[in-house]
Amino acid sequence: MLRQLFGGLLAGSKSRQLFVQAREAIDAGAYEEAERLCAACAEAAPQSVDPHHLRALIALRRGQLEPAFAHLKLAAELSDSASPLDAALGEALLQLGAHAAAAYHLARAFDATPTRDPGWIELALRLADSLQAQKQFAQAEPVLRQVLELHPRLPDALVRLASI
Repeated sequence: MLRQLFGGLLAGSKSRQLFVQAREAIDAGAYEEAERLCAACAEAAPQSVDPHHLRALIALRRGQLEPAFAHLKLAAELSDSASPLDAALGEALLQLGAHAAAAYHLARAFDATPTRDPGWIELALRLADSLQAQKQFAQAEPVLRQVLELHPRLPDALVRLASI
């Protein structure tokens, strides 16, 4: 029992170290090293979202949308709640042209993000874009009106609402 407990703590500590090193490698542009560190992090903590999120970031920085999507999808599946991963997954899906799936993940992130969050407006606008791309204007309108309640003169929201 104690061996399991301490083993889990050590694995958690190791995975955190690897995560920090991988993040530093990404920031330095050393993507191959970051990939190696992410693989080791995933091995040390198989249920962790972090290495998949970092691998998605690496793929996005390399302009590889499909691998980024795969890693974000896995990270979102491992995550037990709506999170920034849903926003990132929604954005990747939007770029891939998968508007229905993008809208689902963007809506999850939108519902979980407080309006005071600095990324809330951009998230709301991207959700509206994905809904409008599917011609779901009735669903896009309340999202845009919610933005305009807080920021009545926001040009991006006004233009999107006018196009409905």
